[in-house]
Amino acid sequence: MKKKIIIPISIVVLIIIFIVSFSMCSSSNSQDYYENDDFSETDGFTEDNEIEDNISSVGNETLQYPSENDEWEYDVYETYITLKKYKGNSKTVNIPSEIENKPVKSIGSKCFNKDDQGVYNDTPPLKEPEFTSINIPDSIEVIESAAFKGVQISKLIIPKSVYFIDEYAFAYNDKLENIILPNSITVIKQGTFMNCTNLSSIQLPDNLEEIQGGAFEATGLENLVMPDSVAKCGDQVFAYCSKLKSVTLSESLITDTNGSEMFEKCSSLTEIHFSGLEAGLNEYDIIGVNIDNLTIYGKSGSKAATSATRLGIKFVLE
Repeated sequence: MKKKIIIPISIVVLIIIFIVSFSMCSSSNSQDYYENDDFSETDGFTEDNEIEDNISSVGNETLQYPSENDEWEYDVYETYITLKKYKGNSKTVNIPSEIENKPVKSIGSKCFNKDDQGVYNDTPPLKEPEFTSINIPDSIEVIESAAFKGVQISKLIIPKSVYFIDEYAFAYNDKLENIILPNSITVIKQGTFMNCTNLSSIQLPDNLEEIQGGAFEATGLENLVMPDSVAKCGDQVFAYCSKLKSVTLSESLITDTNGSEMFEKCSSLTEIHFSGLEAGLNEYDIIGVNIDNLTIYGKSGSKAATSATRLGIKFVLE
């Protein structure tokens, strides 16, 4: 006859109390973790990851579905279309103003260089597709990053409806000679015209506030007058512009918001005009510049005058 194992009731009660207490403690710790002021769901993500892929850069509308036709791949949002990729083979392209009875508002990232997908925006394109003309309609409001990167075209007209152009949008275009930016643009993003080696003329917006790093790096610019609304410039804005001779900087520009190496390797540079009192130069701004041929123009008592003296550069009052 087998013996029965009898567990005292008191032990059973203790086991139950322990299990319940452990469960409540775990729940409390979990809640404390998510309510911690120092924690957020976006911790550990870069700025680029803060906007979900299904939210358009034009606004906060949610992607409804992706679609395509003979010429385009595109995303359909609630009230508009974003072009994702040009599929056609024509050298003359008329960007549609409407698809599926909705306005086309955005030209997507790398839209015109289908062979460049997955390549970093600031590196040379794998291929350089050539076009005779690309016509941008007035419905377009946003041109996304690297949308025209590597595209070889001599002329582009950006409509007044465009208010945002993302980084490297026109980079590595060897044929682009001149461009007019609409007054709706307030920021020229990083590397927007980088390595546009024949870009000799650009009309800047009257309301421009910021020019980010490398925006005009290695372009063919010869002269540039910065509107007085510009208060901030990034690193290497004009670096490697070997044809650049004269620059007039904004009255609003101040040294503290100036990027470094602004004129690095600008071997033809002879004139820098400082319109305001608060901007000057440091030795890193003029690496590779022949200071014997350089003249700084500025106001009495300005930081430009001080830096000219410190760096041994000729200074002229204006």
